[in-house]
Amino acid sequence: MDDEWPGLADFRARGERILSGLGDVRTVLRTQVVDEVVISVPLASLYAQASSIVAACEEQGVIIRVLANLFNLRVGRVVTDDLAGIPVTTVHTGAMRGWPIAIKRFLDVAIAAILLTLSLPLLLFVAAAIKLSSPGPVLFVQERIGLNKRRFRLYKFRTMVPGAELEQAGLRHLNEATGPVFKMRADPRVTSVGRVLRRTSIDELPQLFNVLTGDMSMVGPRPLPVRDYEGFDEDRHRRRFSVRPGLTCLWQVSGRHLIPFEGWMALDLHYIDHWSLWLDIKTMLRTIPAVIRGVSRFRDPGRGQGLAGVRRYLGRWQGKLSVRSGTARIGIVPDWDDDVPLVEHLAPFAGSQVQVTIPERVAAGATATTASRVAQR
Repeated sequence: MDDEWPGLADFRARGERILSGLGDVRTVLRTQVVDEVVISVPLASLYAQASSIVAACEEQGVIIRVLANLFNLRVGRVVTDDLAGIPVTTVHTGAMRGWPIAIKRFLDVAIAAILLTLSLPLLLFVAAAIKLSSPGPVLFVQERIGLNKRRFRLYKFRTMVPGAELEQAGLRHLNEATGPVFKMRADPRVTSVGRVLRRTSIDELPQLFNVLTGDMSMVGPRPLPVRDYEGFDEDRHRRRFSVRPGLTCLWQVSGRHLIPFEGWMALDLHYIDHWSLWLDIKTMLRTIPAVIRGVSRFRDPGRGQGLAGVRRYLGRWQGKLSVRSGTARIGIVPDWDDDVPLVEHLAPFAGSQVQVTIPERVAAGATATTASRVAQR
């Protein structure tokens, strides 16, 4: 059933037929066998007609279905919910819904409590080492952005000299990170004890208290300082704040400081869109070797060895990747990880000198050629 419009010519050309116009719905319902009615008209311009159709079907007991994608959603998912006894259509992004969320929270509390208990002697030892090695407080407390952009106080062991935040403006020209974030591997503000704590990630242990209070989860996008959040210039990146921030995440176990900002955001959004309890467990398990190594899984393949070093590094993928460029500059290429599609790893690095071919059997439908980031040595 539809009124005349130019698109009906193609509809009829496929052998389909129109029973009636929209104004004759009641007659069709009275005289024809109708099990269900699916409403697919644009509601913005034909709301009155759609409302009349629904009323007629309701009156005669005919099942009504309305297309869920009313708003041309790109990443949102539509479900039917109940709000204070009123049926509503809910649009949400990401995979975190239902009873698994309750299990995730239970695991957060249980794991955080166990780790805090087991690490208590270490926490006391670190606190004493910080206090004896440099003046200032043991803990560094900073306001961070959490779930749905709520602000909370994040706790870390202090790894820098007192007043380090006031000195950051003078170090901006040494920033090694892309985007609005600030990161330096050889930060002069870091104390001798702080270097050890950072390399082993022990400085993050006090955030287990943030997990217990519900401000953070064991796994989730890392919480960002307010100054970094205020530097965001793309709203799509703000979707990372639709879940609780985590103590560890795909970014930390997949490359950390060597991943540019766009790649970092891609990993966070991939986590949100493909979340599962199993993904959380695997991420926590992968955090252990990442901490032991003191570095994550992005490596410099053949520093000083040029393209030959890159080729040797890629050789262990057994044909999954092949270097195309004749450049002798060094590329940083991610380890293969089934949790994160390769194209998502490499796409943020497009435009560099070392190019990589992704065979169709590896990334069907992806751009055939993309590039890895060139290390500026």
